[in-house]
Amino acid sequence: MNVPRETVYAALFALGSAATLKGLPAFQTASRHVVAPQNAPSRPALFQKQHDETATNELLGLPKWRLRAFWVIYLANSTSPAAVNSTAINDYLDLVDSLLNPRPGVRQTLGGWVEAAAIDGDVMVDENPLGDVATILVPISIFTGE
Repeated sequence: MNVPRETVYAALFALGSAATLKGLPAFQTASRHVVAPQNAPSRPALFQKQHDETATNELLGLPKWRLRAFWVIYLANSTSPAAVNSTAINDYLDLVDSLLNPRPGVRQTLGGWVEAAAIDGDVMVDENPLGDVATILVPISIFTGE
């Protein structure tokens, strides 16, 4: 790979952890060490987990890499029957979408380190209507050049 992996994963984490929502920091807790929802110091919380990697190799060329990561987001839920917890979930889904898909035709390159970083796969949402924590799991693929 022409860019150190740590540079790539650090840039992805910086993108998420510095995000703002409605003019305020989007996350009260951010870490590259995933913890169980009940162990998050505060919410909203963002955690990043590295996953797997795939190399594709053109004949005698340098491999192109696809790195995978997950963003795990924990949000505080209200257990009030009148609360609509999906509103906050939708705000955070839109935030993640805007971070990884800045605008039509423009790729998220993590500051020019990679060809593209994008949501890639099924985004899982657990509203957890009877509990105090909602969870969002966002699969991210990062595509490097040669």
